[in-house]
Amino acid sequence: MVSLGASGQSFAVSPSASGQSFAASSSVGCPSAGEGTTITDATSGFTMVMPSNWRQLLPDAESWLVVEGTHGSQAETWLKDGTMKDFAAPLVPQDDDKMVNLSLFVEADDPGKTLATLASEYGKTIAGARSGRVTRTDSLQVPAGPAIRVTATYPHPGGSFDFNDRLVAYILRQDSRIYYLVFVSRDSTGDQYADRFLCMARSFRQVTGPGTSPSSK
Repeated sequence: MVSLGASGQSFAVSPSASGQSFAASSSVGCPSAGEGTTITDATSGFTMVMPSNWRQLLPDAESWLVVEGTHGSQAETWLKDGTMKDFAAPLVPQDDDKMVNLSLFVEADDPGKTLATLASEYGKTIAGARSGRVTRTDSLQVPAGPAIRVTATYPHPGGSFDFNDRLVAYILRQDSRIYYLVFVSRDSTGDQYADRFLCMARSFRQVTGPGTSPSSK
């Protein structure tokens, strides 16, 4: 099962809401590869276009001091030990919502499980770990193929924070892998990020080759 997430955010999903099936149309304003920031991870077998101010964060990069205020966060640790494959956030400049980020997890495929089953299992994880609740589960078609999008909310973890986080996870199947594209924001800003997150999911493409080649650090 996919781990919970980074930057104080949890990543999980439990379809407590009935699903809705539709084809995801391209959103106005989605950046092209030349306009946005491209993240390419050939080891994990994908490439994806992010907004131009987003950056991939690699282990030990100075950017962690901006995002987390320190090194050794859960997100950075998971990148180092392989639990999480990639992490990115708006950095140049930062967005007003400092909670916004993307974590990408990759698991070996289990052909016996449908995407709906994987989404259900993921939902149980978030419900158990962060007292979260799934507010919507959608089946949709993106250029990379069929996907399930799970939307959930949960109390922001830690200290005196009095706001909720929103998680939007796109679950896709490619060859022998399952990809979890997990976006997090404050719940109060989630609607304004919906199109941007969909643009990134729609830009997801499979690639092959050794190594990882992030476009920016």
